[in-house]
Formats: sequence, C-alpha cells, structure tokens
Amino acid sequence: MLYELKYVSTHGVYKLHTAIGYFLSDGLNRTKFGEECFPSWFRPVLSASPSLRSKASSIHRKARRSNKGIRDAIHRVWISQNQVQKLCSTPSLKLEDWGFKNERLIKELKGLFSYLYENTLESKSFEKAGGNSLKDHYNKFRNLDQRVCPFCGLCYYEDRESKTRSAYDHWLARTHYPLAAVNFQNLVPMCDSCNKRPRKGTKNILFQSADPSKRQSFYYPYNKICGIKIEVTCLTKPNPSNPRGKWSVKTTASTVVEEPLVKAWDAVFDIETRFSARIMEGLDGWMKDFLNVKDYRTTPTLPTLREDLSTRAAWLAMPNQLKKRAESALESAAFSYLAAEASDPVLAGYARISTSPAIQEIPTVLGKNRN
Repeated sequence: MLYELKYVSTHGVYKLHTAIGYFLSDGLNRTKFGEECFPSWFRPVLSASPSLRSKASSIHRKARRSNKGIRDAIHRVWISQNQVQKLCSTPSLKLEDWGFKNERLIKELKGLFSYLYENTLESKSFEKAGGNSLKDHYNKFRNLDQRVCPFCGLCYYEDRESKTRSAYDHWLARTHYPLAAVNFQNLVPMCDSCNKRPRKGTKNILFQSADPSKRQSFYYPYNKICGIKIEVTCLTKPNPSNPRGKWSVKTTASTVVEEPLVKAWDAVFDIETRFSARIMEGLDGWMKDFLNVKDYRTTPTLPTLREDLSTRAAWLAMPNQLKKRAESALESAAFSYLAAEASDPVLAGYARISTSPAIQEIPTVLGKNRN
C-alpha cells in the first residue's frame, strides 16, 4: 500500500454491526423471538422489513432447538471473523470454525449477513434509525484528505457529493468471512480497478495464493505504513518503431519487516504488472507535462534537466501528493530513473522539444504564468 487510510471515527452506519452483534450474543439466548432480541433503536428497522424479521426468526428458532454449545460456537465465530486488524497482522491467531454440522443453520446465518449488507445497510428505515446514510459516511471518508486509491495509486476515488461513490471492499471477503459483512473495520473504499477480479475480488488475503493452506500477514488499511520503494528499469529504450519502449517495475518495502506485506500486496493487486504497463503508456505524457510546467525559456542543459527531474521526483513522492495525485508514486519513480539512469541522447531529445510550441502551448487549468 502507498499510504495508510484514515478511519472515520464515529458514524451511524456502524450501528448495524452492533445491532446484529446484540442479536447473536443476547437475542439467541432468549427463549422467544421478538423485538427484544435486538436493541430498541433497531426495532423500527425490523418492523419495516418482513424479510429481515423472517430470516432472524428462523435462525433464532434453529439455534434454540440446538444446545447452548452451538449458540456459543456461533458467537465465537462472530468474534473471530471480526478481529480484522489482528487477523491481518497476526498469522498465528486462530480462526474459529463452526464446530458443528448444522449446514442449514450456517447457510441461514450467511444469508442473514448478506441481506444486511445488500438490503438493510442502505435502506431508508436503517438510515432513519441509525441517523446517517452510507453516502454520508463515504463523504466523511473523503473529507479526511483521501483522494487517491492507496491500493494502486493509479486511480482516484469518486468525488464527494457526486451521484456515485467508490465501492466498499470487504477486506476480508465475505465469501470466506460472512459474519464480518457489515463491520466497517472490514469495509474499505477502493477503486473499481482494484476491487474487481482479477485483482482483489474475493481473494482470501489471509492465506498465500501460492499455498492456500498457509497463513500470511497482510496490510490492514488503517495501520501506519512505513512505505514502499519503486524501482524502474528500462528494458527496451523508446525508438521511432517502438515509441513506448518496454519497462519493468519492482516494488520493495522501505523496511525489512514489511517486505512480506509488499509481496502479498503485489500478489493480490497485481501491482508490478500494472505499474510496468502504465509506464509504457504514461511516461511520454508525464515528461511533456513536466516540460510544460517548467516553462523553460531556453533549452536546458542536460545537468539542469537531470536536477529538475530529481527535484520533481522528490516532490511527487511527498505523502500529500500520494494521497491527492493519481500516479504520483509511479511518476516519481520514473522521473528518478530518468534523472539518474537515462542516457544523454534520450534526455537531449526532451531538452530539444522543451521550448517548442508543441510543449509551450499545452493548455493548463490556470493558463500560462510567465511572471
């Protein structure tokens, strides 16, 4: 990950998770099903949804027919699957399984949580009872100065107050951890490109893709992150017949302890492949934009151009740029490569066009400033 996310400290949508937790810990131990199986504030939501009430009632009935050990097992699984941060950082932490063979009850529990996520979370009755909407939560998340998806750094989150919002990814996929479906410590805004297959999709991030029986540590999005290093290598130099050239990108951790996290991040989100492809598409445009911003009055010398590229790379790598400017981390790495490794003929070509009308007349949002 390129930077850690900030968590919205309190919000009404978090109450859905507490309501279902109350049902599993207190409601299932009541002899009769009724509104008292849920906290009082949630009862209007239950009344407004016959389907929700029916699903909860059926689970209560089956759980009551079983012995207390099964009800306790349900609660243990609930606690286990919702330790999202600990599960990511502690591979040795035990994952509780159901411990019983009532497949019908397990299926209904999974169905209840799917219904809560897909139907209740954005319902008008829950919005009224909880006091806030999911869109309001997304806007508050974006208000915390988070503009670029940290899982790839290539895409922007959807704008605040727009008609759409970026998707909430289940960090621990609900396919594998269904009881964490409405836990906002497990629901993370993510760009569509990262959220869908073949990237994260429904991958089980707690287990190695190469060995699905082996646990691994993984980034938790709201933890402090030491950072990554991006190394760019030119495999084939751009030329008239191949103007994009061919590039390779390698990502490593800034600290040894986070190296397993970076490797797992790359495996899940296909980072190095996506970065390498993006450099081929983007480098020429980044350089032309850079030359336009520099607004050279005379053709720069190669030492000057290298120094300016190095300065630009350092600016792009600053934390506030990573959060606000898509492709900032990759662009920084590309400029660092050009400043230190590019041949003189390659840079001389850019220097020659730096004062040409094709560069000087590229429009900018604020227009040219020659003061």
